Amino acid sequence: MNGTTLTAEIGLSNPGPGWQLVSVDHFTPNGQPDLLFQNTNGAMQLWEMNGTSLAAAVNLPNPGAGWQSVNGHPFATG
Repeated sequence: MNGTTLTAEIGLSNPGPGWQLVSVDHFTPNGQPDLLFQNTNGAMQLWEMNGTSLAAAVNLPNPGAGWQSVNGHPFATG
């Protein structure tokens, strides 16, 4: 983005059925926005991004199907 103008698009891999993007935030100290996904079964996965490339995918503890993330917040500072 450049202000309100779209300058480029990139397609990312599909995490699979049942997964939904729940937050885009700086969860890691690399200064890049990261993606937090949650599955309908409660499982959560954090995609650490490096620009438009996936640097790492981390499975987080599953709080259970009855829990749903409503907002992300950075886990690390720095």
